[in-house]
Amino acid sequence: LETTNIIDDLDGDVQNIAEQKNGDILLEIPPGKVYLYSIGTNKLTEIKTENEFISLHINKKGDDIFFSSEKGLYAYDNKANKIIPYKIFPSDTSSHKLWIHDYFTLSDSSFMVTDGEQKNLTLYYQSKNKLNYTQTPYLPVADFSIHTLYNNADEQVFWVGGKDGLLKSNYSTIFNYKAEYKTLIRKITNLNNDSLIGVEEKDKITKQLSYTENSLRFDFSLPAFPAKGKILYRFFLKGFDKDTSAWTILTYKDYTNLPDRDYVFMVEAKNEFGEIANQSVFKFKVLTPVYRTWWAIAIYVILVLALGRVILKWRMKAAEKEKEELENLVQERTLEIEKGRKEVEKQRDIAYKQKQEILDSITYAQKIQEAVLPSREFADEILNEHFIMYRPRDIVSGDFYWIKKINNFITAVAADCTGHGVPGAFMSMLGSSFLNEIVTRRSLDNAGQVLNRLRSKVKKSLHQEGKSGEQKDGMDIALLIIDTETLELQYAGAYNPLYIFRKNKNLNDSEDENPGEYELIQLKADRQPIGIHLLEKEFTNHTFQLEKEDCLYSFSDGYIDQFGGETGGKFKTIRFKELLLSVQGKSMEEQKRILEQNFTKWKRDVAQLDDVLVMGIKI
Repeated sequence: LETTNIIDDLDGDVQNIAEQKNGDILLEIPPGKVYLYSIGTNKLTEIKTENEFISLHINKKGDDIFFSSEKGLYAYDNKANKIIPYKIFPSDTSSHKLWIHDYFTLSDSSFMVTDGEQKNLTLYYQSKNKLNYTQTPYLPVADFSIHTLYNNADEQVFWVGGKDGLLKSNYSTIFNYKAEYKTLIRKITNLNNDSLIGVEEKDKITKQLSYTENSLRFDFSLPAFPAKGKILYRFFLKGFDKDTSAWTILTYKDYTNLPDRDYVFMVEAKNEFGEIANQSVFKFKVLTPVYRTWWAIAIYVILVLALGRVILKWRMKAAEKEKEELENLVQERTLEIEKGRKEVEKQRDIAYKQKQEILDSITYAQKIQEAVLPSREFADEILNEHFIMYRPRDIVSGDFYWIKKINNFITAVAADCTGHGVPGAFMSMLGSSFLNEIVTRRSLDNAGQVLNRLRSKVKKSLHQEGKSGEQKDGMDIALLIIDTETLELQYAGAYNPLYIFRKNKNLNDSEDENPGEYELIQLKADRQPIGIHLLEKEFTNHTFQLEKEDCLYSFSDGYIDQFGGETGGKFKTIRFKELLLSVQGKSMEEQKRILEQNFTKWKRDVAQLDDVLVMGIKI
């Protein structure tokens, strides 16, 4: 190589060079800059461009020198000394908008191009003064990264070079891209036992498959296609699929547990030139199992009717026999009544005696229940100022109260068991026993955990498993734990809330027109009982900071649900709140006396509906 001149005032690397007819040199330096080097004057001049280019690739067409960019084709105008748009086909203005990385000319009216992204090969040709193009023959190399093209016109071949290798194409070969091919369903396999199913592709033939052949694999292919490129398939099972599948290289499709009905499986293939082969169709029907056919159902109905008829006749005979036996028995009993009047009187006396014994037993049960309940002395020892209004509907009660003190923690409970009388009393004794075990033997973390444990024991003792028809006995309860040192209150409730009345300290600052001297604070209970429940959850543990002189009230629903008054309606919650508010400021003994007098006055001559329990505690 001989060095003639060295140009050292360039501000980048020279990427492309082209020589003009007069010998001057055009240079391209990234990003998108063009320089003209004059041989005669040995001068380098930057050519100004109206657009900012990311890159400009220099190409030649005959004596024409043009630049390809992402914004189209441009050429250098020597007279104007600037870059102007360039039409590679002068008669077609759109030929200016091409983005060319490399190209070569096949004829005066056609040329081969790789685009600026260096991925696609496109043949452009001029027809009727219009620029046309096709990519079909070169779709198999759409993913090939192209760096350069080389045309060998003598042998009518061109070469494609890129990072993936070197390709050769003979553009004189004529290939029928529109040749018709048919997608073939090669085989159908029953996945339940790996057996093959005969393939019938005639449009009017529907293959009958048993219900045990409702899991199928379809294998398909595109035969007799000369190209070696990638074949894509898509399929659709009418009667099962909602939409046709996306194109995929998979040559099989599985369907499992197809319901009994008619189906049509359709599959088609697309070659690497984008041509779609003829569709292949397989019609089949999964038959209904024998036990679900109409005649099987008809047999079931006939058998049921026949069995019903037999049972009806048997019951009618049995009823006639029972009627006859009953008539004979009535006659015998009539004679016995006439003959045994004295025996009846004797039995009456025995029944009276038994009733008296039962009453004595219930009275004794009352003493046992009273022994289980905390005594007044015990309650006075633990609670300072308080009252307990306790009125069983019968001799014994389903309501109970429970008090316990461990260290500096006082636990108080007011509960309402399912039912009243003897059944309710048994539940109340069961609840007291469980509370003694839970609070005494277990660490007392919070009120909610105590109720969770109590519910578990009640369900276990009553064998409650949520089965249909089983008893849903349980209890509604309000449980509170008071820390006597910090006056912190913990509360958890199953349906039964807790009312707290507190003296209103901001009486003068209240914005209400008629502010009350006392305010009511209500801690709400969880809407679930101590017992089996449809939607069980952990009981909520409420914490609340008490103050001196606060009054706490827990209660069953007996007071609120009692009928009476002038209209015979229920006492109701709103009236109960107003009653508690009216007794604030009075001693707890006076409050109890007022509540009892009011209850007696309200119910008048109406029988007591339920057990009544109200517990009041003053801090």
